[in-house]
Amino acid sequence: MKSTAKPKIVEPRAQDIAKPLRCAVYARVSVADHQSNALTSVDVQEEACRAYIKSQRHLDWVLVEPAYTDDGVSGATLQRPGLRALLEDVRQDKIDVVVVHRLDRLSRVLDVTTVIPLFKVQGVALVSVCEPTMNTSTSIGLLSVHILTNFAQFEREIIGERSGGHPVQGHVARWRHTAGLHR
Repeated sequence: MKSTAKPKIVEPRAQDIAKPLRCAVYARVSVADHQSNALTSVDVQEEACRAYIKSQRHLDWVLVEPAYTDDGVSGATLQRPGLRALLEDVRQDKIDVVVVHRLDRLSRVLDVTTVIPLFKVQGVALVSVCEPTMNTSTSIGLLSVHILTNFAQFEREIIGERSGGHPVQGHVARWRHTAGLHR
């Protein structure tokens, strides 16, 4: 005897459905970089980040448009229009992952250690295309960020010394002030 009952359709629970990860591209080129090499252009950075996001489709990554860019702006400050817009959208929960070409495109100074907590509070990961271990959603990725950030700061200080500046003295003065060793 054949059953005439219709098969029961089981709807997936909301928590079992993978939520797409909204991925934003951030690209920056400083005035000095702008003149030195076409391979560091904002367009090239954007293209590489978009390709990386596309390669992560199997993880439900989706691209958020438009890209956040700062063309011809130094990474020495957080007061950049593209970065400010990105941070505002992170605050408004419009982004799950920020993808950069390299960490130093986000910032060349220790401001990265200011930005990353802003991302973390909102549950946003930072991923670098050229530094594959750098993904702040993992412990090894977070360690990589801190190591690379320190090297970026070191590079900036060396450049300052070579160009006649004295950033190391400024760095020591900041440390003394922070440590309570005022002179």
